[in-house]
Parts: sequence; C-alpha cells; structure tokens
Amino acid sequence: MKLELERLFAACTLFMFSMLIFYLDYTEVLYQLVQPNYIRVIQLTSVCFLFLFFIQLRTVVTDDRRREKKVVAKAVITCNRILSFIIFILPIVACYFLFLS
Repeated sequence: MKLELERLFAACTLFMFSMLIFYLDYTEVLYQLVQPNYIRVIQLTSVCFLFLFFIQLRTVVTDDRRREKKVVAKAVITCNRILSFIIFILPIVACYFLFLS
C-alpha cells in the first residue's frame, strides 16, 4: 500500500471547492455573489465536485499488486508545477479566509 500525495492533494482540493460552495449556499452569501439564474448550476457543480472527490479517494491509496501492473512515470516536481499548484490553490484559501472571518 502506498499513499499517492498528488492524488490526495487533488481530492482535498475537490472537497474544499465543494464545501466552499455548500457553505456559501447555506449562509445565502452565494445569492449576493451570483445572478439568480446561475444558482442551480453552481449547486449542481458543487455536487459534481463532491462526486469527483469520492472517485478521487479511490485512487489515493494504491495496492502493490496494482502498481506492478501499471508502468507509471514518476512526476518530477519543477518550479512550473509548484507555481501552477499555488495559482490553483490561492483563490480557494483566500475565499475561505474571506468568508469564514
């Protein structure tokens, strides 16, 4: 059994997006930020993020037998990759601090 950190990060990001939209909808802040025509679409998007989170959770822990069958190229961590992760996660963290404070 091996824990895939990159997939765990992707799963946590999907969960954070989903919970942020649920929180904004529950506190009715979402109605102030978005036009009423798009509320259902955003709620559906939140459910899709939650569904993708559960799918992603299945791939977080890999079995040794399954890893032997697959030839997986190791991902090299580069500056571009770190920068793209920061650009991706920064708005999520900013929204959490903005709406939770």
